[in-house]
Amino acid sequence: MTSVRIPISNFYAKGGYTARLLAGSQQTPVNLILDSGSSVMALRHSRYDARADTSLSATSLLQHVRYGKGGWHGPVVTTEIAVGQHEHGARLREVSLAIADETDTGCFLDADGIIGLAYTPLDHGVDVSQLLADEVGTHGKTYPLWFERPALAGTLTDEALKTCPSVPITPYFTQLEEQGIVANQFALYTHRSSIYHCEATQTGSHYAHHLNHGLFVVGKPHIHQDLHTGRTGSVEVLSDNYYNTEVTGIRVGDNPVRLVASSVDKPTGHKSGNAIIDSGASFLVLPERLFKLVRQDLAAGHPDFAAALAAFDAFTGQETGVPLADLNIDAWPSIEILLNGCDGNTVTLTLSPHTYWQVHAPKRDQATFKLCWLPEWGDTLILGLPLLNNYYTVFDRSAGPSGRVDFYGKRDLAESLRQGLHRIFHPASKESRYG
Repeated sequence: MTSVRIPISNFYAKGGYTARLLAGSQQTPVNLILDSGSSVMALRHSRYDARADTSLSATSLLQHVRYGKGGWHGPVVTTEIAVGQHEHGARLREVSLAIADETDTGCFLDADGIIGLAYTPLDHGVDVSQLLADEVGTHGKTYPLWFERPALAGTLTDEALKTCPSVPITPYFTQLEEQGIVANQFALYTHRSSIYHCEATQTGSHYAHHLNHGLFVVGKPHIHQDLHTGRTGSVEVLSDNYYNTEVTGIRVGDNPVRLVASSVDKPTGHKSGNAIIDSGASFLVLPERLFKLVRQDLAAGHPDFAAALAAFDAFTGQETGVPLADLNIDAWPSIEILLNGCDGNTVTLTLSPHTYWQVHAPKRDQATFKLCWLPEWGDTLILGLPLLNNYYTVFDRSAGPSGRVDFYGKRDLAESLRQGLHRIFHPASKESRYG
């Protein structure tokens, strides 16, 4: 088995991270959002020329996916996908992916699509062969028919699709593991959850800044000692859908712990998890009541803190900035997230003020607050990039019934280069500059 280090960047997905993969027989480069909160793979119709792909096989499946905001739909095909380069890469044939309709892909932002890193139960399509027979007189494949007959979108409504059989699809990462190409583990080494705008006048200069880059490590991420220090703690994944886990409390600075409602199902006593660890989320999302309590505890720390937080009462879907000069971020307290650990003990993970505040975002000399609550979302916490940015985060799907997530201290790559640690993993050393 191999271990592949893939450079990632956060400017295509406006703070979320994308990795470059190669799609189809023509090996088209595509920048895909890394999303541990879903399992599907989808490419924009305009960014991938399916007609020229001699490896493509059509199916009778259609996918219709909705996220918290936005979504997409399109036909499912199979083709080959490669990641990495040459002997330090992995190439897989017959990967299932959807070709996303361009009319409904705003959730991809400037990325070419998405790659879900969660489990198989979240990846499924609907077999529309009977509906196609009824509507257009053919049991044909959904591609290229979906794009040749735009009126199909109006015919295959949500209600109509509910009558179609649901078919499980094996996600890309699961296929990599099942075919023995990589170990059933991956990791993220990231710095930001917003683009770092290092210059106000020089267009595009922020793309080169190292804080806007990181690494996606596929297979055996623990061995990359130039990326991490000691393990802070391990959190059990409670179900093989999302990376569900259990948060017990949140503490702001020296304030008392704010308790979080348990996910225990009273009739069965089973815990399904009250939080998901989601690399596709550029915010840390709390239930409304808990969000207001955390803000209250933050505002109590200094007379100026309440005024700084006033611009962030509600999530608008757009980053809001306040003048950086008005903030003394070093004076803000850390926020601790308390979770149930694998060994029954409490694991304490820390958000530094420099991760829940993102400086030089959304513009130079501004800062944006990365905690929010979402109307109609419910009581599930979303532990997104503002938390993961503090750690080298390893998703070990091979451990226990549903896996675990290990949080390691994050090593400074400039320091590891000085110490020569990168030489241990020479094949990846050329990519370590992106960290």
